[in-house]
Amino acid sequence: MASMHLGRAAWAIAAIAMLVCIAAVSDTDGGSEAAEAHSGTWGDLAWALDADGALTIAGEGPMPSMQAGQSPGASHPTSAWLAYSDSIKSVTVYDGVTSVGGLAFIHCSSLESVVLYPSVSSIGDFAFYDCPSLESVTIMGPASSIGMLAFGYCPALSVTAYPDTYALYSWPSGTELIPIVPPELAVTSLAAVVGSSISAVICSDAGFTVAVSGCPWLTASGRTVSGTPTEAGSWQVTVRFLADGIDTGISDTLSVTAVSALAPTNSPSTGVLIFPTQA
Repeated sequence: MASMHLGRAAWAIAAIAMLVCIAAVSDTDGGSEAAEAHSGTWGDLAWALDADGALTIAGEGPMPSMQAGQSPGASHPTSAWLAYSDSIKSVTVYDGVTSVGGLAFIHCSSLESVVLYPSVSSIGDFAFYDCPSLESVTIMGPASSIGMLAFGYCPALSVTAYPDTYALYSWPSGTELIPIVPPELAVTSLAAVVGSSISAVICSDAGFTVAVSGCPWLTASGRTVSGTPTEAGSWQVTVRFLADGIDTGISDTLSVTAVSALAPTNSPSTGVLIFPTQA
């Protein structure tokens, strides 16, 4: 085994060993102990799981997908991390790795957080499927492809690192992160007259609806805001964009101004119309 040539994977094993401060070990019997550290290779990548449940993956190239029903070590010289899925609490995929394989972290019941470095450009089908403890996913680069139900059945997942890039959708079969084009306001300011109602479509993208806060008389329905000001003033309104009723985390600011009614009166001496000074 000492003479086996692993190329880039050998370098990655050494790098991971330094990062997590454990000795690289080869797991050959497939057994697992929650308090033990483990490491190995998966394709051209190397991985290490420390005794605290932190899994790190490094190397260059794509992460192979796991086939449904496949044993983690079935076609590789060392077992992959799924042999210890119940012990994994965090996952970090470092620069150089270009994808997260399908089914790669399926059923990791203790997994709480994931960090994907910028080189990761795709996430495979069912990659994090059924990870009930997963709360935080940090995607540091623009992963352009997210597979089917990649985050399905992750009920605790509520935060992403790039809310202007990804929306969190809920389907009957689970929760999903979907790449989106960030919506923008169709208008950035509105003016109204006290006592007169206004209505305006403020989002031109039919894929989103809006919610507003910060102005007591302004409400939102669909992509439209409306209301009747009861007093003069100005407000900085926070507009939140929703997709399928779920807050995407994307927001913008709408400036709203209301002025007093400019009702003309007749001057008894001159007969001309006089407009009161604007309040």
